[in-house]
Amino acid sequence: IELFKDMSGIMKVRSLQESLTSLRSFFDDTPLDSEDSSISGNSVEFNKLEIREYARVLGDNPACSSGPPVSLGWEHSPEDIEVSIDEYEKRNPYKRLPKELLLPRTTREQMLRDGGFTRSDVVRATKCATLLKKSRKKSNSRIGTDRMEERIEGVVRKGKKLIYPLSEPQKEFLKWEEALKGAEICQSSMEKAPSQ
Repeated sequence: IELFKDMSGIMKVRSLQESLTSLRSFFDDTPLDSEDSSISGNSVEFNKLEIREYARVLGDNPACSSGPPVSLGWEHSPEDIEVSIDEYEKRNPYKRLPKELLLPRTTREQMLRDGGFTRSDVVRATKCATLLKKSRKKSNSRIGTDRMEERIEGVVRKGKKLIYPLSEPQKEFLKWEEALKGAEICQSSMEKAPSQ
């Protein structure tokens, strides 16, 4: 594009206004007027909220402290609820703290029962979340030990090489052994390949 042909640095313009001016004049030869209300100014206004209600379903989030996790399903109410922001703020003047957003186990269980889930569904989801939680704990606890084990094994291997150096015939034997393994792998892959 001709507009960017002679530009050598990264920052080509000093402001958003300058950038928009150069792009608009390049594309339609009409200079951007600083009075243009759709682009000028540094503020954003919101005037309404559209609220969509989703179904509550059994979840699988292992971060749930105890009991069944609850998630939002894909189904939602057919009609969105529109409310002006001012009206919404009047009805909900108090912003809840993060700990107030947590649902107790009994509340979650009741919500799910009201949603048509059976006791066995709730128990199954609870067990699944507990297993996932245990699996994550196990993985997290092994993160540091895996690295340490690898380092120890490397040190032991290097130490053995220093203490028990291989003789030339032993080195030659190991090379032949590796070549034989490679040949066996090639042969087995050739046998598995479809014939033409």
